[in-house]
Amino acid sequence: MTNSWMDARGIDARWFNRLASARNFIAHVGAFYLALDTTEPSWNLSLVKGNTKQFNDPHTYASFSSVMEIMNGFLECRKAMQEHLVALFEAAR
Repeated sequence: MTNSWMDARGIDARWFNRLASARNFIAHVGAFYLALDTTEPSWNLSLVKGNTKQFNDPHTYASFSSVMEIMNGFLECRKAMQEHLVALFEAAR
């Protein structure tokens, strides 16, 4: 429902799927480990779902840049979501 609502307004909904995946992991499995990916000259902080030494499966971790994409996606969606919720409350009066 949320994805179709964002699609109808031209909002990129990929951030929401990443957020839902991270939330489900925390709620049903456990906390992330913190790790540094040192395979590139510019190191990247990662939230890892288990003990790993290689970052070859993107489903097993969330990079800091991915977390920033989730935050930016929410910030870009916030105004449209707020206007939509206010309209729903006004219609329910």
